[in-house]
Amino acid sequence: MLKQIANLDQNSGNTFKLLTDETGCCGDSITPCKYVAAVPVANSVSAVVVKDRDGNNQTVTFAAAATTVKAIRDALVTAVNSVGYEDDGNVLPGISVETVSTNKVVTIVGELIVVSLTTSGGSVAATATCTEVGICEFYVEWGGGASKVLTVNGVNATLGDLTFATASAANVKSALEGAANWPSGAVATVVKNTDDSIFEITVTNAQSTVAFILDGLRLTRSNCIVDYV
Repeated sequence: MLKQIANLDQNSGNTFKLLTDETGCCGDSITPCKYVAAVPVANSVSAVVVKDRDGNNQTVTFAAAATTVKAIRDALVTAVNSVGYEDDGNVLPGISVETVSTNKVVTIVGELIVVSLTTSGGSVAATATCTEVGICEFYVEWGGGASKVLTVNGVNATLGDLTFATASAANVKSALEGAANWPSGAVATVVKNTDDSIFEITVTNAQSTVAFILDGLRLTRSNCIVDYV
């Protein structure tokens, strides 16, 4: 994620740079956030508006307007470095750009406060999320059955007929994701293993605090990463 460099005047070529949150000084801790802005695919990006260290808006203009995903990311890296921030390579990428449907989605994570992007279609505000959570995978092997109970954080939901012999993997996925207690945004992937007569169920994009119990079997949590909501 992007970290604030303590001394803006230090040589940009220094192998090791002193970061503000590493100085040990009182009050130097900065709360990181995730900032997301969606730019229509056809539009270019020419600048990013951020908060300077006094809390004022600062417009950092690119050397040239950027249109491709790579060009936008490269221009943003140069821009944030110029105002005293760099990616420490930990937790989450400081800057990422990807095409999602009809938009190029720009995500900036870290201590730099991002206000907006200046595009050929006008200003695009960045949406901030600052509550740190763990996003994890959950897994269980289940033999199926009818009228079995799915418990999520203590709330029960009774599933339909998911007997292994007749239910498909798609049936199980639909039943899980359609349950009234299913966590928003969580995704179930189900494989029907006919050799062992079990459904192999993986749940992704669920917060680490979620507890899943299916028919008395607790789903095992793994592969957690940090995110912001």
